[in-house]
Amino acid sequence: MKVAIYCRISQDNTGEGLGVSRQLEDCAALAEQLGWEVVEVYTDNDISAMSSKPRPAYRRMLADCDAGHIEGIVAWHADRMYRKATDLGELVDVCKRNNVQIATVKAGTIDLTTPTGRLVAGLLAQVATYEGEAKSDRWKRSIRQRREAGAAPFSRSRLFGYERDTAINEPEAEHVRWMAAEILDGRSMNSLARELNERGILTTEGNTWSTQSLRRLLLNPRIAGFATLGRREERVNSKGERVGRRVIDIVGKGQWKPILDDATWEGVRATLTARADTRPTPPRVALLPGLVYCHCGARMVTGSRMTKRKGVLSRTYRCDHTPGAKGCGKLSVQAEPVEEVVEALARKLLADPSVRARLDGLRSEPGPKRHEVAELELRIAELKRQLDEPGTPVATLLRAIDRAKERQEALLRELGAVAHPSIPADIASWPSDLRRRRALVDLVVERVHIMPSETPGLFDPKRVVVDPR
Repeated sequence: MKVAIYCRISQDNTGEGLGVSRQLEDCAALAEQLGWEVVEVYTDNDISAMSSKPRPAYRRMLADCDAGHIEGIVAWHADRMYRKATDLGELVDVCKRNNVQIATVKAGTIDLTTPTGRLVAGLLAQVATYEGEAKSDRWKRSIRQRREAGAAPFSRSRLFGYERDTAINEPEAEHVRWMAAEILDGRSMNSLARELNERGILTTEGNTWSTQSLRRLLLNPRIAGFATLGRREERVNSKGERVGRRVIDIVGKGQWKPILDDATWEGVRATLTARADTRPTPPRVALLPGLVYCHCGARMVTGSRMTKRKGVLSRTYRCDHTPGAKGCGKLSVQAEPVEEVVEALARKLLADPSVRARLDGLRSEPGPKRHEVAELELRIAELKRQLDEPGTPVATLLRAIDRAKERQEALLRELGAVAHPSIPADIASWPSDLRRRRALVDLVVERVHIMPSETPGLFDPKRVVVDPR
């Protein structure tokens, strides 16, 4: 009888296929003992039967059975061919159609053409499913235990700033510290990624930086010395579709040295979390969008108009009277003079020693809050771990997780509000970058009001009324 040998191993960490070779030797000996002629060997190396990953050799073997090229199959064990009931059902159909016999080294002969044989095969499938799920649970628990003890995760790609053995790569670590300082100084992710690429600094995979890769690095708790554990979280999007995303939880302190101290990393985290959007955006052209209000109480939006004298476009702030804005729509003012007045007042306030002292106090105040954020992160991770334990009050734990997350989000918003940029020592060192200038204005200016003009055609600085913070 012409038969095939099927070999499979779930994990081949060395890539040498030694497990498959051992299976092949045992299967060849069994075929010789039964007097069967081996005409083909099908091998799927480093592929699990529990996953949805395709097994090309297995698919080809079933096709050859249907084609009549194979009359029997020899395997080391039944679980080499199937571990799930769906896989068994397909194998049963193929064997019944073609009267294919199956012999295994460890589980004996399995006749899928008879009710008894199918019963035995079904029981073996259930046992294999149980073993696979139990093994997965033990593996996940061992991973969590190692991470909670501070072990670093294994990854094919190295984390920027560290060597594979978790030792600090000092040249890269200096770049990480510089990135964090720039973010706290109000710099945009786009600008930061662009400068890194212009300086020829690449990721550990040899790629250029993007806002996404930069954000992943700076929000990674490992650069602050925290041990992490990744998990898959599902949610329903606006279209009602279930989508998954990878979430990283802090589960303890790591056994490696941090690149950033807790306070700096929490400040970076708060700043990036507070930013609504990190996608590429057009360069900022106005200094005060969102801060300028019409005397009627409505927010003024940026725009442009043609000047009568020079015949050129001029930037403006105009009262927003679009539907829902409830503005009068009657007021429009040139942007440059307004920005000059507001920025001059901001420089004056920031030069005041009492204002600087107040801002320094705000900088030092969030220390306990940053500590509380980290403690809440550990608390949430512990509550989620308890969800997996039998007999736990799931509803109570979920409510506790929601409360902890709400408190954490509130703290992050507060921290984002006090993650101040560095204040220049004098006016000569005032930044030229528009985003940094806006960050400095935000430190001391709450709102700008534009009053009606008493002298049409001429700009009066008295029209600009500033509410300081």
